[in-house]
Amino acid sequence: MTPGAPNCRYSHGPDDQSRVPVNGSDGAPTDGGKSPALLHMKYPELRKRALQQRGSSAKSETLYARELYVFWKSFLRTSFNVQIYEDFRSFAMQDALQPAPDTYGLERLLGFYGGIFGDKPPVWMQDKPYPHTLLHHQREAEQLSQDIKSRHPPLTG
Repeated sequence: MTPGAPNCRYSHGPDDQSRVPVNGSDGAPTDGGKSPALLHMKYPELRKRALQQRGSSAKSETLYARELYVFWKSFLRTSFNVQIYEDFRSFAMQDALQPAPDTYGLERLLGFYGGIFGDKPPVWMQDKPYPHTLLHHQREAEQLSQDIKSRHPPLTG
């Protein structure tokens, strides 16, 4: 196994030496390959940059924030970490609650819930108290998503 690779067990998260495979859901760099340095960034650096951009941008849909959401969704599916999950959930919900909702993180969060409560739950969920709490969080996220859709219907053209 490579350093920082998900490992299907409860984890304390990527350490400072872990490299984050920063990719879109299709495995291609989300910036069109323009920033190869992003592809092997250490997790703490990715998080730091995403939060810096998030704090200085009117919208949180920055390259680093998007990559961080993609990483969180993937990493937590196989290597659950409470702090990383709380960051993921908190940032996604905060972004979606903005006056002009940014739902990129919320969509990734809902995808995470769909993945862990699907046909084959991950190993880390077995014999753990997380499922009840996570089901509650999933319902909250789904309700927020429905509220946003009803307040901000898609434009038809």
